[in-house]
Amino acid sequence: MKRFAYAVAAVCLCTASAVNAADLVVEAADGPVVSSQRVTGMGGAFVGLAEGADAHLVNPASFAVRSAFFGHDWFDWDFALAASTVLGGSNDLDRSRDGKRLSTATVSQAGLNLKFGRLGIGAHVRSQLLQFRFTQQDGTPVEVNYNLTYGGLGTAYALDGGQWVVGALWSVGSTDITNTAAPQMIRMASNLFPYQLGVVHAPRKQPWRAGLALQLPVPQSQRDQFGKPNRLVAALGYLPAPRRIEQSWNLALGGAWQWGDRPLNLRPSFGQLPLPEGARAVAHVPRRYLLATADLVLTGAVDDASIGAPGYLTGRPQEAGRTPTLSARAGVESEVLPNRIALRAGTYFEPSRYQASAGRLHMTGGADLRVDVGLSWKLSVVFDVAPGWVNTSAGLGLWH
Repeated sequence: MKRFAYAVAAVCLCTASAVNAADLVVEAADGPVVSSQRVTGMGGAFVGLAEGADAHLVNPASFAVRSAFFGHDWFDWDFALAASTVLGGSNDLDRSRDGKRLSTATVSQAGLNLKFGRLGIGAHVRSQLLQFRFTQQDGTPVEVNYNLTYGGLGTAYALDGGQWVVGALWSVGSTDITNTAAPQMIRMASNLFPYQLGVVHAPRKQPWRAGLALQLPVPQSQRDQFGKPNRLVAALGYLPAPRRIEQSWNLALGGAWQWGDRPLNLRPSFGQLPLPEGARAVAHVPRRYLLATADLVLTGAVDDASIGAPGYLTGRPQEAGRTPTLSARAGVESEVLPNRIALRAGTYFEPSRYQASAGRLHMTGGADLRVDVGLSWKLSVVFDVAPGWVNTSAGLGLWH
């Protein structure tokens, strides 16, 4: 989903460093894909599919996209829970090569959407804890714990019989930061999160979809507010905040293609199709399928000279964000045991925002297991591995 690097960037606001921060701009850029099990397992290639509560932070059109199973119900709902653990000790968060200073990282999130006919509304909450360990120039060991919690409200609407869906997402959040060298905690509320817009085209009875997601740049007025907590920063003995945090725009294009008996784009009736008493459309949809997805994600350059967040944190700044970067992603998914077990695999290229280092190729995979206890639950696991990166995750959702 997309804001994992915000956690690292905000740490630099309130921690010790040997860097003179007065004129610095710190870039907050996305690194590895840290999202739900389905999104991560398919290599982050989910903009074109945009289906379910897994996809809220990838493409907000997902708040109203109907699956083939529930397109004939006027009311539908979905939720997703996910928890990720990035193994500590050797992880490079953003190819800055300061990875060993990232001790551990845990990310948890929950999404819920409610669909009423063509309208979808919902919310998504995400919490992430990063722990950094390093030694200051005077030899003092420091551990910084940073917790970022934010929530987003989204809405979407289906047009032309569900063939087009448009959506938007807006988020606010707060931060808690502690430091072993000055154990007081500070908390500050912020809406330093970009607005997101999304579109999905799902032509009826066709085996493909296409999608677009646009992350708008954070307005200057919001970016500059991060220079305001200097009084609190000084009171805790930290350095002044940098002049601002910068994040550029982000544009993602994606597509999905499905083979097999299961249709990808049934024409939803939104409750207008009469069904037998007590019946649901889910009973009439075949299960066998093979789904392939692919995305291209373009991230623009920052306006001013900037450095990466981990380098600023550890006192070894590196220039970042000078040129646009492009990430290619792909994934596949299938129910290997119909209506019981689904498997997926994927890969994506994570570009580096640093001139001095290259990007890296990730391999991902995961599985879902259906468990019937009252409802049909989905138990999920996933992994993401690359040079200097290991991420494992588990989650809970509804089986469709």
